Amino acid sequence: MRGQKLLGWLGVLGMSGLLVYAVYTNWPREQGPRPYVAPSFAEPSEAGHKRAFHEICPLINRPEVLALVETPPEVHGQGTSFDPDGMSYLSCNVKLPTRAVRLDVGRGVDVAAMTEAATGGHKLTVLGRPAIYEQEHLIAPTARLTIAWDPSDPSAYASIAVFQNQGYADEATLVAMAELIVPNLKR
Repeated sequence: MRGQKLLGWLGVLGMSGLLVYAVYTNWPREQGPRPYVAPSFAEPSEAGHKRAFHEICPLINRPEVLALVETPPEVHGQGTSFDPDGMSYLSCNVKLPTRAVRLDVGRGVDVAAMTEAATGGHKLTVLGRPAIYEQEHLIAPTARLTIAWDPSDPSAYASIAVFQNQGYADEATLVAMAELIVPNLKR
């Protein structure tokens, strides 16, 4: 009888050991930062939103762009907008955990003239093009860089904005974003 009890206990200990080993080998371990995975969003049905979704969102919803404002760049949402009366601008918003990033591109804003007339903001040259960096408080502190993106068309512009809860994204961050985005804009 004693031998059977001993064998029973050994079986329980053996099974417990196997269970502990299985849990240990499959337990998640910290492996550094998670890799960026671009979330998939449903394609909009309206033509203007569809165009912004395909032309503008892929330029800003990239890990190397978003990591400039938030690391890791974990995207929580994406939205588009456009000008329904002629599509003179397209826009994409990307929502991150503590910030939002917006890219507007279009025609009808002469950035060179705007920088000459501007009383606020910091005038600069980015990628050999006139640009202006501004800070404003809309719903949240907003830093914006507006740049002429087509040298052959003075009214073509790109505007990159970062909205965050506190403080403003600095000029160097927005310039680095523009250097990644503007060369990829379609003419």
